[in-house]
Amino acid sequence: MISNMPQLNGLVNFTSKHKNPLFAVSGNAFMILGNQLLYALLPVIFAGFFNEWKAGLIIGLFNFIQGIFLNPGAGNLSDKVGCKPIMISASISALLAGIFWIFVPLSNVYIIFIFGLLLFASYIFKNLTETYLLRTSNKQEGGVMFGIGENVNAIAFFVVTLCIPFFVKLINTPRPGLVLSLCAAVALLITLLVPNDRHEKQTTTGQTISLLNPIKTIKNGIHFIRKNKNFPLLTIAYIIFEAVFYGTIWFVFPLHLLKNGQNGLWDGLVLGIYEIVTILIAGYIGYLADKHNWKKILKIGWFVIALGVIFLPFYSWPWWLILIGIIIAFGNNLAAFSALHALEKYDIDHKEDGEFIAFKYMISDLLYALTPMLVGVLYFKFGFSISLLLPTTVGILLTILVMRFLKK
Repeated sequence: MISNMPQLNGLVNFTSKHKNPLFAVSGNAFMILGNQLLYALLPVIFAGFFNEWKAGLIIGLFNFIQGIFLNPGAGNLSDKVGCKPIMISASISALLAGIFWIFVPLSNVYIIFIFGLLLFASYIFKNLTETYLLRTSNKQEGGVMFGIGENVNAIAFFVVTLCIPFFVKLINTPRPGLVLSLCAAVALLITLLVPNDRHEKQTTTGQTISLLNPIKTIKNGIHFIRKNKNFPLLTIAYIIFEAVFYGTIWFVFPLHLLKNGQNGLWDGLVLGIYEIVTILIAGYIGYLADKHNWKKILKIGWFVIALGVIFLPFYSWPWWLILIGIIIAFGNNLAAFSALHALEKYDIDHKEDGEFIAFKYMISDLLYALTPMLVGVLYFKFGFSISLLLPTTVGILLTILVMRFLKK
């Protein structure tokens, strides 16, 4: 009992010291619970109204709007007024989307468009949480703090994946909207407890509108990368892989579950395995990246990713996908948190963090827009296995590029 006291005291001290970012991470977890559940149901809903490739087109359109306008505007604005006001707005948007689902049937294009804008506007919460962590973390704690954040996110994602097989059967009921509204309300209450990370500045209407300019976001993002010795490119590399990979599996797996899933929780585990691995190792991988040779960890991570994606399309449902999922998730954690350690370590002054995160998620969202469009056609024309060739190709190419970068 006595021997455990130093560890307990250390945990208490760490929690007390980092209570504000931990609050932000907790609020984000509740947003993920509601948001990702609805996102997973969208392919099923739209495919039911239209077909698979049109469903991909619609989801891609919403991701495109988010990537070009919503995320850049939110990230740039956070550098002016701080993250908290925008996180509050995002949680309110999710709350309204849930209410909309409950009381307004998605019966025509106009209603779907309004609902989609409310839902996708709320996704900026996750991006602003990452900006908040980047600004409030110590330079030598980037891996640990982002690792803890991803641990909590992974728990939320895992819960969602287990729920998907059951909620697929409830898409014509108010229950998904009720879950979204309740989760958004909890996130809102938690966010109100978090102090802002910037002193609010008055902005004119013209200044606010200019923040929505995607060209400005691209220029600021490139400037940030150059100013910080190109190390942020490592973060861009893993976010590209995640966008294509998760953009693929979160589109085709719910459709595949609808047609072939019969095993309840086991079907959910095919998606949830990535989160289980992250729950188990994310914090520790972040610690290793902070304390040891992060470049070596990064190389191993990308090698493991390449190994996993090579075998991804050659599946035998569902155990093969679970096994390959473990391999890819392990490599992705190694690559992600070593890159985030480098991002925090080489971040010169934090003045443009929001702009870079906006640029990063602009790339991510544009790929989340393009990916469903591409895999929707592949799935519609050729089936499940062929649609998995897209993340395979991208994963291998990125591995080659990252290895070349690290040789410089």
